[in-house]
Amino acid sequence: MAYSLETYCASQEVADWSLLPASTQAFLQKLSMSSVHPFCQDPGRILAATDIPPMGPLAMPWNDEDTWESLVTFIYMYLPPLFALVDSWFRLLSGVVAPVALLYLVWNKQCGTPIKDSRRVSKVVLIAAVCSLLIMTDSMYVYEYGAHYGVTMFVASIVLGFKACQRLGLRIIAALLSLLLLTAILLTWDGFMDTTDSGLTIEPGLYYNADNALVNKTVSLWPERLRTYTREFGATPWMQTGDARTGLPYFFNRRVPVTKFIRVHLPVEDGEVLILGITFPEQGHNPAKPIYMVLHGVNGGTTEDYLRDLAWRRTRANSTVIVMVSRGLMDAPLKSWNIFHGARWSDAHETALAIRSAMEPGQMLAGIGYSMGAIVLNNYVASSGTDCVLDSAFSISGALECRHEQNFTRPKHLWQPMIVSHLRSDQHIAKWGQRMKAKLSHSDWVGMLRATNVVDLDQYIAVAYLQEWDNITHFYSKMGALGDISIEDLNRLVPAEVPEAKIHNVSVPLLVLHAYDDPISTWRTNVANNGFMRPGHLIKTGNGNLMLLLTATGGHVGWPLGWFPFGRNWEFMSEAAASFVEAVGQAKTELNLVD
Repeated sequence: MAYSLETYCASQEVADWSLLPASTQAFLQKLSMSSVHPFCQDPGRILAATDIPPMGPLAMPWNDEDTWESLVTFIYMYLPPLFALVDSWFRLLSGVVAPVALLYLVWNKQCGTPIKDSRRVSKVVLIAAVCSLLIMTDSMYVYEYGAHYGVTMFVASIVLGFKACQRLGLRIIAALLSLLLLTAILLTWDGFMDTTDSGLTIEPGLYYNADNALVNKTVSLWPERLRTYTREFGATPWMQTGDARTGLPYFFNRRVPVTKFIRVHLPVEDGEVLILGITFPEQGHNPAKPIYMVLHGVNGGTTEDYLRDLAWRRTRANSTVIVMVSRGLMDAPLKSWNIFHGARWSDAHETALAIRSAMEPGQMLAGIGYSMGAIVLNNYVASSGTDCVLDSAFSISGALECRHEQNFTRPKHLWQPMIVSHLRSDQHIAKWGQRMKAKLSHSDWVGMLRATNVVDLDQYIAVAYLQEWDNITHFYSKMGALGDISIEDLNRLVPAEVPEAKIHNVSVPLLVLHAYDDPISTWRTNVANNGFMRPGHLIKTGNGNLMLLLTATGGHVGWPLGWFPFGRNWEFMSEAAASFVEAVGQAKTELNLVD
């Protein structure tokens, strides 16, 4: 169904807050925000803006292309996500299938196999060799087990496979094994295993500046068990690689309790309106507890399960959680061309200001960001400096330096085709299709439809459509908290040599949580082995408010816990963030820093 502002406004109803606890009603009254979208108070005026196309999808987005162009566009739009999905599951299963297949070949060598079963053996030989080759060359498996594990498995599969072929007369299978062996030699000779995500020499752990009194006190009050992700502290032992720790929770963590969000609307400076989803403790808003302002992922909202996990846990601890829905996401209307982009942090600042106006003196406001929301949160805290309204910030699987994402090749063909397909179908075509078609040139429109990774999509959305940046590198420099420092300076200088930049102005404790095996956002977006981004250098910038929590494993917005992680959901992320916020609050109290 086409998006219609009339239909959207017809669904709006004035909320009855009279049955809510008195403290909740009082907080909502202080916020002074409407439960009905302001555009719906005068929809005729909004609908009359004829210079901007209406919201709504294009049923046939390639209808002005010829048959051949349409076919090519269709292939680009739908085949890469399908291949990426199959590839991701193949990689996940290879870690289990390869050892099992090898065990079968060992048994077969010892016990022998009748000629009549040669077809089954030939299948196992190929499966063992292909899966072992993937384990040997895939950077996630190499990081997890080291290079020797995959090499040993591949050599064993080739040797056992040739022996089986010789014994059973499998000439075609032997030829295929020879091709796989040649492929492996070419891949390793070409340096394929030395990927953009290799070469890490930084130990995982918590990095902070002990010379900062508030940060040092916070760390002393922050329980180690709630910020340590290792098997000794409960990390799931059987999930292999960051791919598994990222993907499997999304498939199986389905028992997140339903959280009811009250929707209010915040007008912002440029005339658009943001949706805020607020969930309160059952007994009502508690002005003595921290308020959590949450920024979700790139295509999320209040329906994201990882976010609901945090909300459920925090409301049970008597805190209020407020989710800022990024402009234009979910069912939010926009009257201008200005759709969401990752370099805009002003919406987060205006949201924090509005929340602060309804808070009690001394009450803490903590920012929590996930993935893209974490990038925005990092950028907001750095860019706003002493004007930052938050008391603390905790970013999860985000990035400080976004320009490095352009060179992280693995997710471009594995994860990003699925992400791009989701973004394009849910937002760029389904909701903003008519506006984009009107503003983009034909070649840019076709390029957007055919984009298979996030970098290419950003090129057409951020650069070509929004037209606020010269090129994609310029856009990513504005999006990252380290983006105003040149790559050359990041690589070669130490903090004392780097010219004043926005990262030096971080005025509240900002903790960046990142896993080295994150398959979507490389560790290079947050740290480097040398130069300014070496953890020991980064934490010394400005007043030392920047902190890094680096884990060896965890994936992207993952960190599963226990042998049966699907009942614990996203416990590590949620509890690490909350315990950090509580430690900051307690530290400020003990140091007499409470406003």
